[in-house]
Amino acid sequence: MKNLVIMLALMVGLSSCSKEEIVPLADQVSGSYEVSGFEDQDGIYAVPLTADEVSIDFTLAVSKVSDTAVDVQISQIVTVGGNSNEQKAGSVAELIESSPGTIDFMVNQTKIGTYQSGTFQFFFQLAGENVTLHCDQL
Repeated sequence: MKNLVIMLALMVGLSSCSKEEIVPLADQVSGSYEVSGFEDQDGIYAVPLTADEVSIDFTLAVSKVSDTAVDVQISQIVTVGGNSNEQKAGSVAELIESSPGTIDFMVNQTKIGTYQSGTFQFFFQLAGENVTLHCDQL
């Protein structure tokens, strides 16, 4: 009888242990981002970029397509003398956990970004120059 009570206690104790919930990669990175910095070969600049009466700002949104894919949409807003023009671009990216806590965004086997601890770095070319946007998840 004593063995039965011990066995029952072990079964109840072990069954109450829960596994850590695995959050899909897309759920971890989906959302809106504030673009805080623009980096090129000459340095890192605060966003929005301003000079004279010209301002350049960016918005970035990431939407879940599947557990391992997201739609990345970026907007560039150029304001000259109070008049704004917005250009949009986007693509579906595959998500790969390259190391614990680091998620890479891949399009056609090319890395376009990296997410880590609420920060997203988005890589692209502008006028033939490599550029990185530094973004913070809202």
